[in-house]
Formats: sequence, structure tokens, C-alpha cells
Amino acid sequence: MTYAPQDQSAWQRLSRRVGRWTRRPAMAEDLLQTAFVRMLSYQEPVANPDNFLMRVAGNVAIDQDRRERTRRAEPLSVDLHEMLRSDDPLPDEALDARRRLEAVTAALDSLPERTRRIFLMHRLDGYKYREIAELEAISISAVEKHIAKAALFIGGWRDA
Repeated sequence: MTYAPQDQSAWQRLSRRVGRWTRRPAMAEDLLQTAFVRMLSYQEPVANPDNFLMRVAGNVAIDQDRRERTRRAEPLSVDLHEMLRSDDPLPDEALDARRRLEAVTAALDSLPERTRRIFLMHRLDGYKYREIAELEAISISAVEKHIAKAALFIGGWRDA
């Protein structure tokens, strides 16, 4: 059976059947046309064109579903996105921080022992100037001078 342009009723009936069978009524025309093109490309005549067109249209719909399923990417949920996010520094930032730490350590190592100890007591251990002065048996003014000397030296070391 051939579907000539003047035989619209047979084409429309077949299109409705394809739409019901594939559960894609909006795409029935496209599926049927694809099937019709495949039927025309066959070397041998098709014994039952209606069944052939229905079967090929159904197979084309299945193929499209498979392609859409593999192509369709689910958006990441907010929770999963949060889990994947990392606050860790980037490798180049970590390397830069390590270099700065090595420079500060080298600068501290080159300070006089007492100045280094006073600076670390204040900056790392959180001692107040008065507490350091009592522990080191020096004036608060001397503590201020040691800490200022260390801070200037480390700042100059870093800039060099």
C-alpha cells in the first residue's frame, strides 16, 4: 500500500495509531515520516506497509527515548553540591603559603633568642605585654621594643 498525498485519511489514521502506540501523539507525524523514509529506502517491496510503518515508528520512538535518557543529566542537588564543595586551598595557594611560612621561619631563626621568644610568646601564645614583662623580668617598654623589632625584621625579610 502506498500513501499518496491524496490519501490523507489513511495517513491520519495511521498517525493516530502511532501516537497511541508510542504514547507520543505530538511526535506521531515525525515518527511516521521517519518510518516512511526508511520504507522507501528498502530494496524489496514491503508486504504490509501499515505494520511496517507502525513497527519502525515504535522502534524510532524507543531509540529516541534511549538517547534522551543517556543525554539527560540530573542536576546536582543542593546537598550534594555542598558536599562536593571544598574550602581547602588550591594547590598553588598552599604552595605559596608554605613558601611564606618558610620565609617567616627563616626570619624568626635569624632573630636574637630573647627577641624571638618574646615575639612568639605574644603572637602565638597570646601573652599580654605585662605578662611577658613579668616572665622575662623586663619593662613593658622593653617588651614593646622586642616585638616591634621582630615585626619590622620579619616584614623586611618578607619584602626582600
